[in-house]
Amino acid sequence: MKKAAAFVICLFVVVICFAQGKKEYSISYIDAALNLPTIIEKNLKLFEKEFAKDGYTLKFPHLFSAPDQVKALASGSIDAANCVGAIAVIAGISNGMDIKVLSMYSRAPKAFMLVTKDPKIKTIKDLKGKKISGPKGTPLHEMLGTALVKNKMSLNDIEHIQMNNDLSFAAFESGKVDAALLTGHAAQKALSNGARLIIDGQGLIGGEMFIIVSGKLYRENPDFAKRLIKVHKEAVNYLKTHKADAYKMAAHSGGLSIKEIEILADYYDFSPEFSPTDIKNLENTQKFLLENKMITNPVDLKTLF
Repeated sequence: MKKAAAFVICLFVVVICFAQGKKEYSISYIDAALNLPTIIEKNLKLFEKEFAKDGYTLKFPHLFSAPDQVKALASGSIDAANCVGAIAVIAGISNGMDIKVLSMYSRAPKAFMLVTKDPKIKTIKDLKGKKISGPKGTPLHEMLGTALVKNKMSLNDIEHIQMNNDLSFAAFESGKVDAALLTGHAAQKALSNGARLIIDGQGLIGGEMFIIVSGKLYRENPDFAKRLIKVHKEAVNYLKTHKADAYKMAAHSGGLSIKEIEILADYYDFSPEFSPTDIKNLENTQKFLLENKMITNPVDLKTLF
């Protein structure tokens, strides 16, 4: 009888553990100065407050590019990612990655910029044969390609050198390139140092960024996924009601002055809800990817969300 009782107890414990499912999750963290909701979530420990009471263990690995986040999600090394560009998400799904989009993170076409210090470069047409630094597979890449096409040019007419945002800024400041694709803090610093704006993303891209999770997480623990968005909405609401405090947090973590953050923050729309305009912009993004042979299989965009 004792053995039978012990077996029943062990079986009960196994069933309970199985029902509880996975209890450790990794959520990527990008601490760019204008990722204001993420900075609020970190400083106020909003994720920890939401999930610790249920026994969840959370990790927040630093990843610095959208393609890296998508690859990490696909490999299982992270479970959720904040602030991932539409290009990386569409390309990932097109290549068979199991990704689910939970929410918008931001839209900020004006925050994506192409800058120069060369007095001979005044318009897009003056870029022919020039060296331009900046990250590929991003809204900046789409902005450049779209602007070139509008001026009857293509990406083949320029030398686009792959660099992340910070390296692009460094190459630009050292004079190694003729122009640079920059966003956020790097763009603001370049302008403060005498750079001139050639174009920004207004009228060219939507600049959509997403919150995404692995399809596996979404299927196995939809409640966790829903609560991720609950926390994100708390951060967005905090930003609306405590702007000054949020800007102080961002200045402390991102190396920009509060004045610079105030200027840049006006470029960003952090509304988490999707809109018909977002869908239209995503259609344009997918068209850019197909035309530049960055993907071969179109994605049914309605299945993203």
